[in-house]
Amino acid sequence: MNKPVQHVTIETLGKLQGGVVGNAINAALRRAVHDCDDRPSLKKPRSVLIQVSFEPRPDDRSRTVPHVAIGVVVKDKLPDQNIPSEVVHLTRNEEGYAIPVLPEYSAAPLFDDIRSDSQEA
Repeated sequence: MNKPVQHVTIETLGKLQGGVVGNAINAALRRAVHDCDDRPSLKKPRSVLIQVSFEPRPDDRSRTVPHVAIGVVVKDKLPDQNIPSEVVHLTRNEEGYAIPVLPEYSAAPLFDDIRSDSQEA
């Protein structure tokens, strides 16, 4: 039985590679939206570029093109995170090389421990 013909559309594009293309596009869109939510005061645009390429795969025995390779590249561009520089003191080791002395911070952990007491070993 022949498969039903599906034209290449925005809806069918996401189904390529078993849905990997759609997942990649959705992930890039989520990153752009989350960055807008995380940094609302930064007015620079966030962009998602979806590039679709078509490469003919001709049949060597005839002039027909029975196959086309469809490639997809998904790129997202978020504004850089420009963190101000910090001036630190330099000291020298035994060999005379300069070593920066970084201050000790009592920063919050990057990831909160979300395990409950019953899950701890």
